Amino acid sequence: MARGRKKYAVIVADDFGSSSSVNLAVAEAHDRGILTAASLMAGGTAFEEAVGIARKRRGLSVGLHVTLCDGRAVLPCSEVPGLADPGGRFGNSPSKAWIKYRRPGLLGQLGREIEAQFDRLEKALEKQGAGPFFNGAQYSLVDAGYAPFLLRYAMLERIKPTGAIEKFPRLKAWSDVLLARPTTHSFPRDEFEAMYCDGLRNRKSWISQFIPPTAQAAE
Repeated sequence: MARGRKKYAVIVADDFGSSSSVNLAVAEAHDRGILTAASLMAGGTAFEEAVGIARKRRGLSVGLHVTLCDGRAVLPCSEVPGLADPGGRFGNSPSKAWIKYRRPGLLGQLGREIEAQFDRLEKALEKQGAGPFFNGAQYSLVDAGYAPFLLRYAMLERIKPTGAIEKFPRLKAWSDVLLARPTTHSFPRDEFEAMYCDGLRNRKSWISQFIPPTAQAAE
């Protein structure tokens, strides 16, 4: 950074909604002017309380924390028996979860659980105002944080369509607005997508088998 320019620190809280103590810490830190954003756990035991705290603090940017380990499932354990224990909790180890979730037959359960978490986000978006951004008319840290994820989701959808986001109109509209912003695309779109596909093939990702020949020609 050039000399003389101001430096800024953005403080983001993790695991918002996991417990009342975490929620109170997020609220206090924001009220003191320290915290500007938090990631909300859809399966957190204090999710509703966290949503209420966020509604009273319009300056607090809140985004979804997709949780597949060290937390609770949104769906009943009977619907995701390969992911959660009888009490509805995921395992606590990220490395063990990564190995476990690569097993055949769990892809459908993962998809349903992630979709259920998106559904809770959709319901939260309905209460955030008219849009077009997450917290209303103003572009926020949540939008900036989710834009790269939604950009990659859009590329994966072109490889193997699932229609997951399309099931949630508010979420789809939010995604479309972010993908239309020039700031989301700091690299030429076609070139970046070709590089992304190359990376999927080089890592031998499961989805790479569906990359069409036109994308493979860039190799």
